[in-house]
Amino acid sequence: MCEQWQAEIRAKLDIEAVIIRSNTQARLDRQIQGDTSVYDYYPYQVISIDFIKSARRDVFVEQCPELVIVDEAHTNARPAGASASQQQRYHLISRIAEKPGQQLILLTATPHSGKPEEFQSLLGLLRKDFEGLDIPESTQQQRRELAKYFVQRKRGDVEKWLGEDTPFPKRDAFEWPCELSPAYQQFFEEIIDFARRLIAPDPERGETRRVHYWTALALLRGVMSSPAAGIEMLNTRLTNLASPAGDESNDVATLELELNPVGDSESGAESDNTPTQIVERNAWTQRQRQELREFAKQLEQLGNIKQDHKLASAELILDDWLNSGLNPVVFCRYIATAKYVGEQLAPALKKKFPKLDLQVITSELPDELRKQRIEEMGKSPLRVLVATDCLSEGINLQEHFTGVLHYDLPWNPNRLEQREGRVDRFGQMAPTVKACLLYGADNPIDGIVLEVLLRKVREIKRATGINVPFPEDSQSIIDTITQALLLNPNRHIEKKRVGKNQIEFDFGQFDEATTARANVTRKLEEAAEREKVSRGIFAQNAIKAQEIEADLRDVDEAIGDPLAVENFVTSALNNLLGVQVSKDNKGYRIVLGKPTR
Repeated sequence: MCEQWQAEIRAKLDIEAVIIRSNTQARLDRQIQGDTSVYDYYPYQVISIDFIKSARRDVFVEQCPELVIVDEAHTNARPAGASASQQQRYHLISRIAEKPGQQLILLTATPHSGKPEEFQSLLGLLRKDFEGLDIPESTQQQRRELAKYFVQRKRGDVEKWLGEDTPFPKRDAFEWPCELSPAYQQFFEEIIDFARRLIAPDPERGETRRVHYWTALALLRGVMSSPAAGIEMLNTRLTNLASPAGDESNDVATLELELNPVGDSESGAESDNTPTQIVERNAWTQRQRQELREFAKQLEQLGNIKQDHKLASAELILDDWLNSGLNPVVFCRYIATAKYVGEQLAPALKKKFPKLDLQVITSELPDELRKQRIEEMGKSPLRVLVATDCLSEGINLQEHFTGVLHYDLPWNPNRLEQREGRVDRFGQMAPTVKACLLYGADNPIDGIVLEVLLRKVREIKRATGINVPFPEDSQSIIDTITQALLLNPNRHIEKKRVGKNQIEFDFGQFDEATTARANVTRKLEEAAEREKVSRGIFAQNAIKAQEIEADLRDVDEAIGDPLAVENFVTSALNNLLGVQVSKDNKGYRIVLGKPTR
């Protein structure tokens, strides 16, 4: 994002800023004579906050410019229950905020994480006494005072700001269920049975196997993402049973798996194990390895459009979108899945669209190459981008793409919005963008994620227009439901089709799921109500447009508003250069004469 800020400042303000981070600091230092630091020498700087938050913090705090803008400010909040020294980002920004005469602007599209302490710490950066302010219980005078510093703007505010029209697209979001092929259905039943045995207590010794249940869950998630991701996970399990798990932002298909053939305790203390026990454990491992090899062989046979109905559904959706003139982005959870989707769909789609440019972009590519690939795709009349979540943040895709297909369901609604927000954002020229959730109608885990989490968030957004921050204990909710699903094989989720492309999941006697859904609903509704109250208090109406309109008009006159630039260019071409200029529906047509010597 450093390059993006640098480019925007150059384009919008004609200001040349330097980027200061680990790979530029030494070069910038060499360009300065004497002992002056880069923070004191260069008037305009774009800086990686993680680069300066620790070792270079003191120098920057002392020498930083009069105005500091902090992007993604919510990532600088003080964690709940932590002191300032435990959060280097917060410590850095709080020291800057305390400087006399310092100007500070905090920008974020996610001000409230759902944790009051973190939100209060951000308010305290604006003014120290705001940190202890209880907004719901605050007086009108306190709210008016805070409104001088804290402003919330929605898309509707921007659309009609100062009488100018700023177009934003309409988002057409829908769901698409896909049912497993008979062969994939049989495989899924076998793998879920295997997963349940991984976490089930050993009936002979009465002990629970020391493989975390989310390991089995991750295995299920991988094999249902794609045969390629499943094979990679199974091979990882076979070759390295201690691979660390990635978090939601990691797109590498790895598992958190734990194997302890000698029976050491969780604390690492010595334990007594007879040779027979160790042999029995090794025998279990050998059986498990054999099963994993068989599963991998089955997945190899399922890796095609005929057997993989999820892949076939994606082809149908993309075919329809391309026929409609849309240029879609397909988001996948794993690198292996993205590659698989690209390899399988490219030949199938190019039979009908020979000029189609289909690219796969994952975190294996460096940042610059990702951007270059995307820019080159913009030159193609038909394009499909298959990507992992490495593109769900920081890269804008609205200039070249008009649809988002979620090939893998994100398990956090925030990720859902981040993906779709790459396309549905300011600068998107299409009147409508599409967003499709592809999910497994036969996959109980997809049913849980969709019914308990994603649908509720979208329902609130449709009703209120607000993206509510997701509850902080969302992961524990997912864990609770899926653990119950895996530990209780006799429980089933009923489903019924309620529309052409929507299936409703009925959890019946599945108490954990029902309770978790009620908790999620309550927390989301509380968050939505809090957001509505907050926006009512701190909407941008606190800014008096007439007070700044004159300043903005002066700026337009100085740099030229669109009409002034239009008149200048057409007059110069016609009157000064003698070029024939005529207006048409798309703009202007220029008639070039023969070159003269």
